[in-house]
Amino acid sequence: MVPHRGDGGSVARTDEKRPSRPQTAIAIAAVLLAVVAVFLLLWRGPWVLDRLQLGHLGKDDGPRATVVAGFRTALAALVVGTVGVGGLYFTAKTLQHTRDKDRKQEELTREGQVTDRYIKAVGLLATSDEKAITARMAGVYALQRIMRDSEKDHDTIVQLLAAFIRQSSPMPPPEPVGTTTTAARRMVPDDVQAALTVLAHRPEREEQFRIDLSNADLSGAELATARLEGATFVGSRLDRASLTGARLRKANLWKASLEGAVADGADLSNTSLEEANLTTADLTGADLRESTLRSAILHFAHLTRAKLDGADLMEAQLMAADGTAIAITDGPQQLLKARRVTRATLLNPGLAADPELARHIEACDHEYLGG
Repeated sequence: MVPHRGDGGSVARTDEKRPSRPQTAIAIAAVLLAVVAVFLLLWRGPWVLDRLQLGHLGKDDGPRATVVAGFRTALAALVVGTVGVGGLYFTAKTLQHTRDKDRKQEELTREGQVTDRYIKAVGLLATSDEKAITARMAGVYALQRIMRDSEKDHDTIVQLLAAFIRQSSPMPPPEPVGTTTTAARRMVPDDVQAALTVLAHRPEREEQFRIDLSNADLSGAELATARLEGATFVGSRLDRASLTGARLRKANLWKASLEGAVADGADLSNTSLEEANLTTADLTGADLRESTLRSAILHFAHLTRAKLDGADLMEAQLMAADGTAIAITDGPQQLLKARRVTRATLLNPGLAADPELARHIEACDHEYLGG
């Protein structure tokens, strides 16, 4: 079943606005009245103006007769000129109407072509054969072309590609205890990577929705410099993903796994990373200001030059984090800028022993934990 296109895909109206019958009757009556008025003006106008009677003109009234004839000639010329101007006006209106009609027909034709392209692209995307990965990639790139050409179809295609990613690369079921995990070896399929790339570098247009990539296995995905502000990755796996310079401001990464991910220089400000797994993640120079890292796991994470101003680190696990990496720049000063660093935050001993940081932790405990 082909997904329904949004407002941009709706079929345009083919019926044109026609004047109603009462309006037509009024126009005809007005024209007839105008004709009668002109006739009367031509025939009786001179005598009315000069208070003359047609039958009282004698042989000595030659000058007046000449005036009457001249008046009629002038009126006739005026009528001819008026008719000419009216003809030009109606000709212009007819040409404008024809141009408008042709333009509407061109729009309908173009819309029909976009619809045909959309249906074919979705058909390729829906190919279920595992060996048809090339066909699915062709469908992804066809949708990318449509999205660039048709702003009206932007939202529909973005949401369609996000749904394709979720369905094509879902989170695998939990592996039985004692079995060797295969997560470290997994990479996203080429067709899913193609869809991610299209989403990550889509045209910059206003969107009234969040891109939903929840519960998707995106291990090893290439998302460097991706533009995914506000996207939802709840419960998704981004292990070993390349997020260098990615724009993820206000994204929701609750319970997401970014183990071994490379996010140096990424914009993660105002993001939710609550209960996220950031073990061994490279967050060098990342912007984590005002982000929520409650109960996040940052074992051996690299936080060199990371901006933590206003970050919430309550119950975050930094016990085994790379303290040396933190100390390379401002040492505890990075954590002093965090909004919440409490006794529930697990820090390595070197950081926890810093007197200024200890006072900051005590103040946070008093404010947030009441102790």
